[in-house]
Amino acid sequence: MKRLLSFWHDERGTAVVEGAIVIPVLMTLLFGVYEFSWYFYQQQLITTGIHDGARYLARTDDATNATNQANAKSIATTGAISGGTARLNGWTSANVTITIHSDTNTGSSTPCGSSACYGNSSAIQVVVLSTSFTDPGLGFFGFLGLTAPTIRVSHAERVMNDSAPAL
Repeated sequence: MKRLLSFWHDERGTAVVEGAIVIPVLMTLLFGVYEFSWYFYQQQLITTGIHDGARYLARTDDATNATNQANAKSIATTGAISGGTARLNGWTSANVTITIHSDTNTGSSTPCGSSACYGNSSAIQVVVLSTSFTDPGLGFFGFLGLTAPTIRVSHAERVMNDSAPAL
């Protein structure tokens, strides 16, 4: 009994025990912060790319042209028309979707009343680039038994030329 009491009051090795308890919690917190910062960095890269691609396509002479759309997808994913280094590994132009729709440019619901507010046509073309991307490289989520989050980004731009064909 005396030996048991002396063991109970012995303070040698308490730092090792405390470290064994605290270090896993701190490491989980550290890796979690790193993982979420990496996720937000990837989201920013994708958002910037989608915005750049939509802006390019909205300012071309024909937003419905397949070559212009391919160029816009390339700008979104690589930052250049001719391609190059991907903004994000695994995110390709196949992940980018382009839709073009028309909104009315006249009528009582516009701020201009019955006249055309924007340009000479009665319709406003709007280009929308969108993407949905799940990065398989987010490993800490898998380690915790979670699935990697999906980044979904969409950006719309009004076509700026007056000669755009009606849809």
